[in-house]
Amino acid sequence: MKYLDNRRCKKHGKSIIQYKLRDPNTNKETEVRKCIICWKFEIFDKIGYKCHPSVKRFHESLAPVRICSCPARSSKSYSAGKDVLPNCLTPDTVNWAVGGVLELANKEFQEVFKDLVVNRDRLGLEAPVSYSTNVSSGNLYIKWSWGTIFQGKTSLIPDKSLLGDRLHSLIMSEGSRQPEGIMKIYLEPRLRASYGTAIIPSTPYFGAQWMYEMYLKGYEAKWQHRYQSFKWGVEANPDYPLEELEEARLEYGEDDPYFREQYLGEWVFYAGSVYGTFDEDIHVIEPFEIPKHWRIIRCVDFGTQHPFAVLWVAVGPSNELYCIREYYHTTGQRSMEVHAEIIKEYSKNDNTYMSLADPEAPQSIIDLRRYGVYCNPAKKAIIAGRQHVLDYMTLTPDAPAPHGQEKEKDKSYPRLYVFNNLENLKREIKFHRYRGMTGRQGEKETTEGDDHLLDDLRYICMTRPSPFSFKSILPVNTFSYYRNKMTQNRILKSMRRLGR
Repeated sequence: MKYLDNRRCKKHGKSIIQYKLRDPNTNKETEVRKCIICWKFEIFDKIGYKCHPSVKRFHESLAPVRICSCPARSSKSYSAGKDVLPNCLTPDTVNWAVGGVLELANKEFQEVFKDLVVNRDRLGLEAPVSYSTNVSSGNLYIKWSWGTIFQGKTSLIPDKSLLGDRLHSLIMSEGSRQPEGIMKIYLEPRLRASYGTAIIPSTPYFGAQWMYEMYLKGYEAKWQHRYQSFKWGVEANPDYPLEELEEARLEYGEDDPYFREQYLGEWVFYAGSVYGTFDEDIHVIEPFEIPKHWRIIRCVDFGTQHPFAVLWVAVGPSNELYCIREYYHTTGQRSMEVHAEIIKEYSKNDNTYMSLADPEAPQSIIDLRRYGVYCNPAKKAIIAGRQHVLDYMTLTPDAPAPHGQEKEKDKSYPRLYVFNNLENLKREIKFHRYRGMTGRQGEKETTEGDDHLLDDLRYICMTRPSPFSFKSILPVNTFSYYRNKMTQNRILKSMRRLGR
């Protein structure tokens, strides 16, 4: 097969390819010239595959990366297996189906095996040179005489199974259940080297932040040259019993996270979220110029392999907190001196009265001080710190409206706001969650998702008093009540004097 220069399909506007087709009855070869999409649908006609109208748009796409976010049992693996057939008929190509375990990759592998090996006569194909369908032994592969290979792979031990020089097409089976690094580190570089294509079919999963971000790119015009996203429902599977969908709707309810994820194919992220009360419509605001007399707290979370993250928070007149600025460096190729100069440049017009840093990096704190950025170790308390952040996110009737806005009567407000240009902080708050939705392994709470700026926010909130008003439980008009009131007022005056 080869592409013909300066030839375009009138129907699809794609480049014309020239290939040979063998008649299974006469064993004669005929030369055919079509675009890749015409060829793909010609193959579909010969094998008797009729796709649902909502799936047809997926088959007509030539985007290098196509993300299919669909409910369980909606024929996404079936459709992906059909879509790679032209790649497997292209000479001298390497094609993979990769699953978290080999059994998942076997779903798409079996579709290719059925069409190009078992029922190969429909396409006039000769028998493969060799093949194996033994999942238990870890061997899933087909090799044809035209030099093409299709293999089933597992990503459990990527350093052993996913290394290679080139890769022309990929199906990442149930991609949402696989770590981000699998695509980013092992697969994407090999695809780019050979201008290959990737299909990522999956049911949404609350822990797959990387796939969700890629899925959103697939709908943005600026990314359409590389990513395209597709979604279809269970009706794309002609064998799906629709009464099962209605039964699940009645059992779980339309708004249930499990129903929306597994039966509707929607991305649900509030299940298991550490900061589930965060609402972008409430907590995210337009940036404004910070008044000169407002005090700024700055916090540093060190990183070389992980991001080097700095967060600036302004303290409002009613003890409300505004996350106003972030510095987020991910490559690990900057010296501490460069980091320090950037921090000083970002802070040059600030009324900075407190500078904190990760207490587990004492030498890095000393190094920053050497370059003129003075920090004190922050208070580590993780669980208490998370609770303090949640307290500041909580809506209360006595909290003020955001700076510059009039407070509406009988409306509650939080005491924590995030400027809308802090993309990394917003992303971390949204996707940081408890592992396994319960978050406990033994007696320890475990979480997943980036939390570098979140650590900064937690350290900063731990320096602040409770956002809730003091309320005495002592009887009014007693000596103890007034003594307690005087103590509270003295504490508040001290806090105001210290800028806290």
